[in-house]
Amino acid sequence: MQPKGAIVILSLCIALVLAGCLPSTIQSEHGFVLARMQDGVPVRLPDDDPLYAQFQAEVLDDPHLGDLHRLFEDTTESFIATNTPHAAPQTVANHLVIVLDSEQVGVLRDITLRVSETNVPIELAVGLGPGATDDWTLARQQFESGVARLLLDLVGWDTRHADAEPGSLPYTPISEPTTPARALTVGFEAAMQAIHAQRTPDLLTALSSNDIRTPQEQELLLRYKAVPAGEYGAAANGSRSPEEMQRTPGAVATFFYRLLQTMNHFYCQRDMLWFVNYEPEDIPYAKILLAVNRMPHREQAASVETFILAYGETFPTERAAVMELAEQVFGPNQPDDATPGG
Repeated sequence: MQPKGAIVILSLCIALVLAGCLPSTIQSEHGFVLARMQDGVPVRLPDDDPLYAQFQAEVLDDPHLGDLHRLFEDTTESFIATNTPHAAPQTVANHLVIVLDSEQVGVLRDITLRVSETNVPIELAVGLGPGATDDWTLARQQFESGVARLLLDLVGWDTRHADAEPGSLPYTPISEPTTPARALTVGFEAAMQAIHAQRTPDLLTALSSNDIRTPQEQELLLRYKAVPAGEYGAAANGSRSPEEMQRTPGAVATFFYRLLQTMNHFYCQRDMLWFVNYEPEDIPYAKILLAVNRMPHREQAASVETFILAYGETFPTERAAVMELAEQVFGPNQPDDATPGG
């Protein structure tokens, strides 16, 4: 992973100097920053710590997880290149921060990272949770889930809407309807997991061979197996209305999974600066992230429906195709001229 480009960093610095503020940049030889908890504070590990090499070998050398890391880096550079206002300038200016033994799992918000004798605020980071470095299979799972959600946070969608409620399961089952906002976040996360399983068949083989599975493992197996098989599409769930299907994370996952398989790599010339930082194979992901960034009324009325409308407005030549895919997955009579939140 190359350091963030000097030109885009210079652009960010100029913009922020003009705005009266300048982010703190944490230098890293690895393209990511590892931290461990000390006295309740995340402390950055020095570049020569052996955990960097171990994390690279155990997590980022997995092609899919490495791609997710690259998507984070490329998206931050796209924000810099387009000079797009952002609520997390420290996150955009730095490499991905990963807290190996955080108390919370997933997206960490507004942490203060100790770097030598300096405290650096970071708006968004990933926490792998207690014991991750003792169980690298768990670490990979937590990293994937955390980065999938963090990507949505990075482009403006607050994934706290999908956090488990007190007293509920620590995860959201993908088979049952939930709120539209939670279905959007969990569906995107589950689509990333389904793609991972298709790219790495050993994941599905290892999990399927377990005779005794925890509820979390059983849920993960559904994401690995049932989403690619189309078990949550309208054809297999004819008793549910399109509105219920749009609130079912498994159906939303199926929609994103198929969208990533079928969308083309073309985009409007006006958005060239957004896409120029991405690898060609990452353009479909970049298009989804840009559409999420342009969703209207994200906090008040976010759903897969508002995503579909934003995608169609961002990529007009694909509007008919994405609406057709929505009908295939969620059922017919999808609104095509509705006002988000209306």
